[in-house]
Amino acid sequence: MSSFSALLRREMMTNVVSRAWQAVRPHVPLIKFRKGSAGSAPVDNVRVVAAAAASAPSSSAKANFKPVQKGPIIEDWQLPYRYRRQQLSQQEVDFINRGGPE
Repeated sequence: MSSFSALLRREMMTNVVSRAWQAVRPHVPLIKFRKGSAGSAPVDNVRVVAAAAASAPSSSAKANFKPVQKGPIIEDWQLPYRYRRQQLSQQEVDFINRGGPE
């Protein structure tokens, strides 16, 4: 009898789980992102170009990509005071070094 009850319990759980999965609805994102700025290509076009570039690089695929412009590198000491990090107090340094609260 115990094997029959175990089989019955397993079948009932399977039914419950399958009903639960049927109740799950597709996820709809709550936030929406812009498709891009005025100068950028549409998202679908970017996917096609990226797929073409991955499979076989061609001159047309390379023509759609713009090189990244690199600006001068600014070190921490070159930043204006309002953008610099605040100095840590000795109490904060001790807190970090001991790994958090006692």
